[in-house]
Amino acid sequence: MKVFNSKVLFIALFLFIIPNTYAQDTSNNAIIEEGVEDLKNKKVDPAIEKFNRVIKADPANSEAFRRRGNAYAMKGNLEQAIFDFNKAIKLNPASYEAYENRGLVYTIKEHSEQAIADFDKAIELNPKFAEAFFDKATYYVKKEGSDDKAIPNLNKAIELKPDFERAYLALGLVYRNKKNYDLAIANFTKLLKLKPDHLDAYFYRGKSYEEKKNYDMAIADYTKMIELKPNSPFGYFARAVAYGEKGSYDESIADYDKMLAMNIKKMNRMIYDNRGRIYTKKGEFDKAIADCTKAIGYDPNDSISYAGRGNAYLKKGEFNNAISDFSRAIKLGPEDGYCYYSRAKAYFSKKMYDESWNDIHKTEELKAKIDQEFLGLLKKESGRER
Repeated sequence: MKVFNSKVLFIALFLFIIPNTYAQDTSNNAIIEEGVEDLKNKKVDPAIEKFNRVIKADPANSEAFRRRGNAYAMKGNLEQAIFDFNKAIKLNPASYEAYENRGLVYTIKEHSEQAIADFDKAIELNPKFAEAFFDKATYYVKKEGSDDKAIPNLNKAIELKPDFERAYLALGLVYRNKKNYDLAIANFTKLLKLKPDHLDAYFYRGKSYEEKKNYDMAIADYTKMIELKPNSPFGYFARAVAYGEKGSYDESIADYDKMLAMNIKKMNRMIYDNRGRIYTKKGEFDKAIADCTKAIGYDPNDSISYAGRGNAYLKKGEFNNAISDFSRAIKLGPEDGYCYYSRAKAYFSKKMYDESWNDIHKTEELKAKIDQEFLGLLKKESGRER
């Protein structure tokens, strides 16, 4: 679902058919269009063969070079792609599409100045070319991490092309990254008006609602994802998490159950781990321990499931088992302050105050949250201030 993934970006942009502005021989133009159709169907080699035929028959055909450059870019042959775009530009210096395409390749190759220069040149040649503004925004987010530079370019792309679906999605993601959830939601909503079955828009809008703790709206979006794609686990997973945050534990467990019935092995560890945590919140500690144990079976080197099982043991009053699991989690993930803090509580319950203080100090070092009421109890029972 990452909108700035470079490979996906290339495929999406290179499949965009820009109206042909060149006076081409009819048969060559037909062959080029056949090649474009091949690219749309991800038949890259047959497309290259067709573009080669046109270039052989008409070596001055800039569009054939540009399209072949697109094909080589999709194939991952970036040097050959740049060669073809250079040739297309030499044959037709007014080809804003060739500059834009080459800029995308330079972006992947991390040739920053050349990429921006090409996008700017494409805009200079065609100030209404929305895709070039979108590409600049993509560059700023992906290569510079600058949301602020991306926003005006995305707004300009939408101004020029009001039905630009990818621009709305990107702008929503940028605002979400800036924690401006209202503007993120607004852009995802605009996208859904254009494309009511856009799964990514429902997902990210739901996540934005979750950040605002508007769980009912989030659940409604994830439910829509399920309606649109009932055999996919992702809507169920997102909704299960939202139900858990809302405190609707039975509904959350029901969604995890549905995912387990799908038997998607690569997700089973996360499902068992998450369902185990819900069982812990419900006070059903044996079920929680069983689920976390299953999760550990899928990945014995994942600290999260040990921490989850440790928490269930802690709440059940099995402090030795809790300490064992938190210690294992710390060994696997030594920068997780939560595990030190949780183990401190287990040591406290066993009246092992020095060990508890040691873990509190480590928790503070890692800047993890410490409940002040617990800290007060530790001071009182241990007779120590630090």
